[in-house]
Amino acid sequence: MKAGSESVSGSRDRYLSRDAAVLLGDFRGLAADLMWVKVYREWSQRDVQAMRGTLDLTVKLDPMTAVFWLNGARMLAYDVTAWRLNELETEDGASFSRVKQEQLSEALGFLNRGRQSLPEAWELDVEAAIMRMNLTQDWAGALAILESLELREGVPYYIGRIRAEILLKLDRKAEALTWLRKFESTLPDDDPAARKEVLRSRIAELEHRQ
Repeated sequence: MKAGSESVSGSRDRYLSRDAAVLLGDFRGLAADLMWVKVYREWSQRDVQAMRGTLDLTVKLDPMTAVFWLNGARMLAYDVTAWRLNELETEDGASFSRVKQEQLSEALGFLNRGRQSLPEAWELDVEAAIMRMNLTQDWAGALAILESLELREGVPYYIGRIRAEILLKLDRKAEALTWLRKFESTLPDDDPAARKEVLRSRIAELEHRQ
């Protein structure tokens, strides 16, 4: 009787623990959504310091939602950069470059934190590569990131095409052509998203230039 009572009690406690965990998860998700609304309000007011703090709280509440990491990083990389550039008293190239590099570093640091919670989220890596290209024209850095995605599942086909164009930017034409031929051979014939005809056209164009 006593043993049976303990078993029922233990089972009940386990179910209560599960329910509490679900409720806590729901609460944290709701709280993160509310914090994101606050982020947007602070973004619209260009209150950078407040926005940074609320972004940090948002991803601490819900580190598993990729869109928080992605959009937060974009705000830091593009919007804060634009605001800071508009406030510069001098328009010399060195100041522009410094601001862009600082904001790129902050945005990449934010994305790196996201990878700790979402190591399989290739979108964070792609975003980091795009930021390197857009903010500092760091083609080599972007290429290194995209090359690391070659064997990752779920990465869209267009990443392979971007990789080839970066190689061309770096004046590595032979390597770009070799990569496109290899990449084209791996793509399915029955998936329109693969856009094999686009790749074949680009390959033919590069071959004609040789």
